[in-house]
Amino acid sequence: MNRSWPIWRCWLLLALITGCSQHWQYSRVLPYPYEQVWQSCRHSVGLAGYSIAASRQQEGRLRSEWLSTLYPLRGNGYRTQVLLQIVPSSGHLVTTNAQSKWGSYFFPASIVPGVYRVRVRVVRQRNYAHHDLMNPGNALWLADGYALKMENFLIKAIESRLTLTDR
Repeated sequence: MNRSWPIWRCWLLLALITGCSQHWQYSRVLPYPYEQVWQSCRHSVGLAGYSIAASRQQEGRLRSEWLSTLYPLRGNGYRTQVLLQIVPSSGHLVTTNAQSKWGSYFFPASIVPGVYRVRVRVVRQRNYAHHDLMNPGNALWLADGYALKMENFLIKAIESRLTLTDR
């Protein structure tokens, strides 16, 4: 008896594996002091209209309150939440040109201290309670992807603020 997996199980397994990946937007490499990057992140999230719900400066994590947008008589209400984290830039390595009897080659010497990147995720949820569209307390919030424009806006705001305060 042939006990091979049906083709639909293979597709389901592939969909589960690829669907579990985390979505983050990353900033460019930021060679600024940690305190300056942290203050820029807090200020940019506040300027975007979000209230900060939880922040852990030692871990470099920030989470905002939900920001609701309700459209009357249309049913397109949604809410968004910012998740932000400051991470060391492991992609920014110092390379050393070493000479040996086999020729020259490059190898990573060390990670530069004080070089960070900001990663941002703006989670979006839609209101699917069609009986009461204007009352967020009775809403049925379900995941609706990510707000890519807001993610890009926050990253550009953080980078611009750091560039302007550097001058």
